[in-house]
Amino acid sequence: MGRKEKLFMHIMLKHGDDNVSFSELCSLLKTIGFSSRIKGDHHIFGWMELMKF
Repeated sequence: MGRKEKLFMHIMLKHGDDNVSFSELCSLLKTIGFSSRIKGDHHIFGWMELMKF
């Protein structure tokens, strides 16, 4: 199991994201299909399939 898979399982198994860096989380979200945009200090993630509803 790779690093991103381990990170995903860590978060999904409700171990929380306390020990996950922001850059690791951003990388994981982009890997699983989220798009991102930055407006000022805000990082906004969206998944186009979910946004259609």
